[in-house]
Amino acid sequence: MEYINISGAKEGNLKNISVDLPRNKWIVLTGVSGSGKTTLAMDVLYQECQRQYLEAIGYQGIRKPDIDAIRNVSPAIQIQQQAYNKNPRSTVGTVTDIYTDLRMLYEKLSTRDCPACGKEFSSADCREETEKTADDFKVFQYCPHCAQRMEKLTRTHFSYNTREGACATCQGLGEVMTVAEGKVLHEELSLEEGAVIFWEKRYRDYQVQALVAACDHYGMPLKPNTPVRYFTPAQRVLLLQGAESETVRRLFPDVPVPRTIAEGRFEGVLPNLWRRMADQKGTSKLREAYFESAICPECHGERLNELSRNVTVKRMRLPGLSASSLTGLVDWIRELDANLTHSEQLLAGVYVADLKTKLKRILKLGFGYLSLDRQTMTLSGWEAQRLKLAVELLANRGKKNLYLIDEPTTGLHPLDVEKFLRLLDRMVGSGSTVIVVEHNQQIIAAADWIIDLGPGGGTAGGKVIAEGTPSDIRKDKNSVTGKFI
Repeated sequence: MEYINISGAKEGNLKNISVDLPRNKWIVLTGVSGSGKTTLAMDVLYQECQRQYLEAIGYQGIRKPDIDAIRNVSPAIQIQQQAYNKNPRSTVGTVTDIYTDLRMLYEKLSTRDCPACGKEFSSADCREETEKTADDFKVFQYCPHCAQRMEKLTRTHFSYNTREGACATCQGLGEVMTVAEGKVLHEELSLEEGAVIFWEKRYRDYQVQALVAACDHYGMPLKPNTPVRYFTPAQRVLLLQGAESETVRRLFPDVPVPRTIAEGRFEGVLPNLWRRMADQKGTSKLREAYFESAICPECHGERLNELSRNVTVKRMRLPGLSASSLTGLVDWIRELDANLTHSEQLLAGVYVADLKTKLKRILKLGFGYLSLDRQTMTLSGWEAQRLKLAVELLANRGKKNLYLIDEPTTGLHPLDVEKFLRLLDRMVGSGSTVIVVEHNQQIIAAADWIIDLGPGGGTAGGKVIAEGTPSDIRKDKNSVTGKFI
């Protein structure tokens, strides 16, 4: 049997341990909380795999864990139980690439009305031509009924993350944001006392000086330590919207806009927040702290512009597919595949086949209830972990990788644990090595190999108590895990 050899591991609370992990097997690291399981898996094995890989391609910078040596490793993929980042553009459809395949289907098979003759036509029936523009290429098509020339809707037009596809009102977010003034201002306080919540320390002093100069510039001096609730309407507009806003220009049409900070060039509380949001691409904590959102009044949450969201494939709009469950999407794909003409099959068959494969694998993990437009930041920790696992498996089919998975069954229904066990079997059967940090009795008992750490947690842990097959562990009198299973 081939092994991954770890020698002299002293990282964290590990007591200079050496273990051999069989490759192409399903291995579970067990022990009480704090016994060193995660340290061995993530801080030692994963860290060293990454370091060796990067050094092999000429990069430096990852610290070597406190070990003597690790031999016979391979590229490692770490899958922990943590949520996706807070990017509102990240959805189940985008991270699985299922939405990408659907965009390709809509490029090849979309149906819409001709803007000239009004008759319905399919992209699959159109004559096309490509034209070079100043810095790109554009594809045009001709209506099969009246020969009207028009720009073809390509995959780019069906992405809400592009200028061509996104709703102009919400920029493809499906919602519009406004600053919640009640979360930004303490009206009963003065600026000096912290009325603007996100102005802190020296930055607050700087902003107060700029606003005072702006008020002087427009002939409405601001007395020190004045609570915001007592500002004049014009002072309040200047505070919130800034000296360069259209509202201030209308209030003072004969007063030139100040050119410098000293003259009173004050940005305004609301423009300042919007600029910060833009600088951090919408992922900042500012969004949660100071902004409110509502469904976009233009696209009604469907993210795409009017043309892109209203074309159809077999009478189904793309936003409708995105909002349906993955189980419903499977049914639609199956029906589509059964009714494609020969020419349509040539155009889109490869994407239909890819969709069927991806959906089959993801549904085996119990994700049939999710929809493609579900934002990943709304997934629970265990949902995010299993979805990441599904994505990795789709991206690495046929590759013999090393997977390190941290407590995957937390929050799982017993039926989903069974599905996870079958998934682990398939991963190992394809030649991968899977190392799981786990407390679940069902997972531990079904493993190929167990490394039991302990005997306690913290300084009382970090030793190998027992290792071997589940049968070996059951017979070991020193192993609490053996008694447990």
